[in-house]
Amino acid sequence: MTEVLGIDGCREGWLVVQLPSSSGAASASVFRSMTDILQHYPTAAACAVDMPIGLPEQKAQGGREADRMGRKLLGKRSSALFSPPLRAWLELQDYEVVRKLGVSRQSFLIWPKIRDLDTTMTPDLQERIVEAHPEMVFSALHGEPLVTHKRSQIGQNQRIQLLEQRTDGFFSNVRALCEDLRVQTERKYFGVEDILDACALAWVAWKYNQGKASRVPEAPPCDERGLRMEIWY
Repeated sequence: MTEVLGIDGCREGWLVVQLPSSSGAASASVFRSMTDILQHYPTAAACAVDMPIGLPEQKAQGGREADRMGRKLLGKRSSALFSPPLRAWLELQDYEVVRKLGVSRQSFLIWPKIRDLDTTMTPDLQERIVEAHPEMVFSALHGEPLVTHKRSQIGQNQRIQLLEQRTDGFFSNVRALCEDLRVQTERKYFGVEDILDACALAWVAWKYNQGKASRVPEAPPCDERGLRMEIWY
């Protein structure tokens, strides 16, 4: 069966939500690396990942054009979208050195995930593995930017309801999915917000595979390796 995937970084590696190509509900798994994901799902039609694809060569205020445009779409939730580092910075390991570049510790902590994805990506792979942002997806489902925070109970309930309202039934089991993953893990490697983010990413992967997703910018530039710098939602 051909599937589409939503991929979100978590403490243990990558949290993957899989949607079947036609009918059926979402399922979820955790993987250590992007290579493990691609080996496990060699026929995946589309994957949407919440991590930058296409890294800038020079520092610019507000990051890439995609980042600046994405923040405008997010409104009050614009702070949820980080600017990615320059590719050359990914070799730096000492945060005291990185801090002088104006990088927050929160951003620095996800650099291993960015490295994992960046070393995997090629222009050919980008035809089926695309960058997306969960908050942009939820804003699109809601019809306007959300004002609730994804870690609050109110915010999580709102995002669950937005997923459940999909008429295709992919997320009819989203509440059980959250509970099942908690039971299956010995320790808490992720929160409900991570599972909901991965569901939103799976949804945009499905839309991308159907030719129905949107992106910013419409005509994205490419980085030095030929990777498009764009965000889908």
